[in-house]
Amino acid sequence: MPPAGDDYKPPAASALALLWPALAAEWPRPAAAPPAPGAEDHSQPPQSLRRLAPDWQPPLFSDLRPAAPAAPASAAAPAVAYDWAQDTARAVGIVAHEWLRRIGDEGLTAWDRARLDRAQGLLRIALAEEGVPPAEIDGALQRVVLALATLVDSARGRWIFAPEHAHAHSEFALTASDDGQLARIVVDRSFVDAGGVRWIVDFKTSQHGGTDLEAFLDNEVGRHRAQLERYARLWSAFERRPLRLGLYWPLHDAWREWAHEDAPAPVNNAAAPGRIG
Repeated sequence: MPPAGDDYKPPAASALALLWPALAAEWPRPAAAPPAPGAEDHSQPPQSLRRLAPDWQPPLFSDLRPAAPAAPASAAAPAVAYDWAQDTARAVGIVAHEWLRRIGDEGLTAWDRARLDRAQGLLRIALAEEGVPPAEIDGALQRVVLALATLVDSARGRWIFAPEHAHAHSEFALTASDDGQLARIVVDRSFVDAGGVRWIVDFKTSQHGGTDLEAFLDNEVGRHRAQLERYARLWSAFERRPLRLGLYWPLHDAWREWAHEDAPAPVNNAAAPGRIG
């Protein structure tokens, strides 16, 4: 660092000289010279030590209580054993959910097949960042694009992301007390329809390759119902209105819905397409 002082100027050939007109006023100035030996300095009051009294004790915080150890997860909300056992399938779900969030934030009218085609390069990068090996990138990309394109083109997808819904959220994080413990959930999609019904929708990127799709969907509802009921229970602590739950599989354009067990019956659900199941 160059020496401080009012008379300092950097060498003319240096880079600092080019910046000096802007920096000169801000450059640190030398501190005041120390007093000569033996001279009395009255600029600062004399320092003295302050000691605590011999009988001093720290205050007692009688209201503090030791934190209770975290209890194991409630049996009423068992962890769902996803069939995303393979890393590639897990990455497909992560990337698809992120782009469904973008669709929700930007609005469905901003998305069409052409834009999805243009986004394939970014989707490929996102899958690679999630650890999909090069040999599996093409297949994973095909699944993500199919999921997004199916939703964009479907009546169900357009209803889920309809702009006329009120209080709509995508990837909405919520922290609430659940049976005396703090719980954090992330809801894929939620909104209030024209009839005043709150919907909580969960997207599933699992894919069924067999012939009995209905049986597969019924089985999936059984696996995920407790998860969505827990979401509804936590949400109900903040909002009192009719509440319905939905599962949507964009790879199949498949849908299941039901009323939350603790919520009042919906007043009007004319805004929703015909129900399945």
